[in-house]
Amino acid sequence: MFVRSLIASLLMIAMAGCRSDSEPPLPSGRLVLERTGAGAQRLAELTVTGRWCDSDTTLSLVGANDDWSFAVAVRAPWPADSSQSVTVDSSRAGGLAAIAVRPIRDSVQHAIVGHSGTVTLEPGPVLAGRYEFVSGTDSTVASFAGRFDDVTVLRICP
Repeated sequence: MFVRSLIASLLMIAMAGCRSDSEPPLPSGRLVLERTGAGAQRLAELTVTGRWCDSDTTLSLVGANDDWSFAVAVRAPWPADSSQSVTVDSSRAGGLAAIAVRPIRDSVQHAIVGHSGTVTLEPGPVLAGRYEFVSGTDSTVASFAGRFDDVTVLRICP
């Protein structure tokens, strides 16, 4: 229960961010969301925003369109000097990455939370990389993967 609360809190922080009309528009990049394995298909291409908090080394990537929302939070140094992979693991308190997607239809659906997987960050001042994760139980496993690129990262701490 503690781990689920930790992940939910981390994702709520990553997805939070009230803005006023006087603030400049958020920089954005692109993220591709695909279902892999049985029933593989491209689900969405989202506009995403990146945020970095230097004091707690949290990098978050959040995006949404009319059909899907997406959030990932990673604890890793950024910008990276070289390619670095971070493990998604919902079973560990204080894990290095949390990831979730949510289908949006007539009403908000339950989030699909990554239980295991990897987020790989590419080196450079503009955020880019790839991710893959698995969600579900033994009888209802769903796997997802995709890329994100051209994400300008705002330096903001909650």
